[in-house]
Amino acid sequence: FSPVDQLLVSSSADETIKLWSLADKTCLRTFQGHEGSVLRVIFISRGLQLMSGGSDGLLKLWNIRENECVATFENHKQKIWALEHFTNQQGLEMVVSGGGDSRITFWIDQTVIEKEKKRQLADTILLEQQQLSNLVMTKQYGPAIKLAFSLDQPKKILEIFTEIISTQPPDSLLSYRDDFDMESSVIM
Repeated sequence: FSPVDQLLVSSSADETIKLWSLADKTCLRTFQGHEGSVLRVIFISRGLQLMSGGSDGLLKLWNIRENECVATFENHKQKIWALEHFTNQQGLEMVVSGGGDSRITFWIDQTVIEKEKKRQLADTILLEQQQLSNLVMTKQYGPAIKLAFSLDQPKKILEIFTEIISTQPPDSLLSYRDDFDMESSVIM
């Protein structure tokens, strides 16, 4: 049974998983992807996903909305007979699976961990971009160029060089015109 909606999920020997409405007793979705009987299926991720285990020894993660398998996990050599979902003491969602191979596997839901990593990366990039803007504003061009290179921002590097050239008096800029021989640079 779904933890949030009036839904029921069933598994079958015909290699399918079906999502049923308890309100009108109709099949809402059919999930296919196992290469053998689907022996266990459970709701996870607050009812947004399903996890299934089958006679093919595979554990599959399904997104209900998109009606698709988003991941397949292989750790069992035989049929998966047991499947349960719980939240551990650290607040992470976990799934435990047990198979005919006498193997019990604990699976950690990486969704929360991955979202946190992405958030931290976005925060770091935002801070570095702010630091780059501050360096340019205070005319610390050397460190600004280095940071723009590390952030892979060639357009910003061009803007910095353009600003350097436009704000410097012409006699203070290095000139390579005298060192460059036009005739010797012609390619035949």
